[in-house]
Amino acid sequence: MIAETLDIYLTDVQNAVGDAAEEAAQELVEITKRTAPYQRHGKKAKRRRHYRSNITYTRADTSRGTPRCIWHVKGSDARLTHLLVHGHLARDGSRVKGDPFLKDACAEAFPKFERAVEEAVKLK
Repeated sequence: MIAETLDIYLTDVQNAVGDAAEEAAQELVEITKRTAPYQRHGKKAKRRRHYRSNITYTRADTSRGTPRCIWHVKGSDARLTHLLVHGHLARDGSRVKGDPFLKDACAEAFPKFERAVEEAVKLK
């Protein structure tokens, strides 16, 4: 009897956390697509697609059934994220400052996710 009740509670919490994680990931993608740097500089700016268009998330369930949403950038643009966030050396040797767009987006999306998880864990 108690085991069945706990099993039902576990399933409800996992579903609620999964939904909250997916909602937070969608919001994080929207924010980062809106705030990520996108201009290609230089004389040889040949790329037609922008970094912003490749930002997405993937939902994966762990072996325990706990859902996990992973923010990432598709394709060859994935390697640019670290350089954009932390800065890099330019070709002329000068330092390009980092853009904290990802940190700012996380600071905006995570509190809502935390509140949703706290609400999911509360007994009803």
